[in-house]
Amino acid sequence: MARTKTRYRTRVKRVYSRSRGGGGKFKPIIDGALAEVGGSFASNYLGSWGRPVAYGLVGTWRRNNTLTTMAGVALGQAVSGMLPGMGGGNGGNGGFFQS
Repeated sequence: MARTKTRYRTRVKRVYSRSRGGGGKFKPIIDGALAEVGGSFASNYLGSWGRPVAYGLVGTWRRNNTLTTMAGVALGQAVSGMLPGMGGGNGGNGGFFQS
């Protein structure tokens, strides 16, 4: 009798990928526009703290490290300007996010 040839099927692990924020090469433009619109809206309610807070929220939401860092720097300048003896750059007006 002839030998039968045994064929083994290999299993392939299926990998699902997820979109990482969308926007492609326009992501920085979209993020900046969202942050600026949110910042101008939040400035009506939070005053000089509105823009840094909005930039931080958009940077966290859209996973944009640049916006998050800019918001941290501006918040640090605002806090240091309010503390006595710190001198704080622009004197607590939100740093480089001036309206």
